[in-house]
Amino acid sequence: VWYLDAAVGSLHRVAADVVVTEATDLAGGAVALVAREGDVLVVDGPAAALERRAEDVAEPAGCLDGPIADPGPAGGGTAGGAEADVVVVADSATGAVHGVDSSGCRRTDLGTGPARIGRPLLHGGVVFVPVEDRAELVVVDLATGEVRSRYALPGAAAGERIDLLVKDG
Repeated sequence: VWYLDAAVGSLHRVAADVVVTEATDLAGGAVALVAREGDVLVVDGPAAALERRAEDVAEPAGCLDGPIADPGPAGGGTAGGAEADVVVVADSATGAVHGVDSSGCRRTDLGTGPARIGRPLLHGGVVFVPVEDRAELVVVDLATGEVRSRYALPGAAAGERIDLLVKDG
């Protein structure tokens, strides 16, 4: 289990009965964690960088398409079939999501302007992005980076947290 103290920029790993500090040099308040291919990735939004972290390892793991002023939740997963793993990071300050995979980096404007964005969910070649302050779901095509559709979420209250889940495929 890994956890991030974003306020001070430190990364910790819980191993057996011991908490190990892996890093203390992360930008305070400007990072998020996501798992990809068994690694822990640290997202440094302002630096537009991804860094792979493991025991005694810190190395670049990709890029982001420009700085992220307000990194929101990050999501990761397999885009489908033989496609590479993908990392998606939300930027609440601009209302955009940044996607990173083996082919590079791309940014998709959700068309919301600044908005509170929940944790993106990858499934079936698309990214489902909850826009929490609008109780809306935006669907982004991973292949093109284009917004495919958007849905009002009946029963969801604007401003409340929206959790997404894939069940039965």
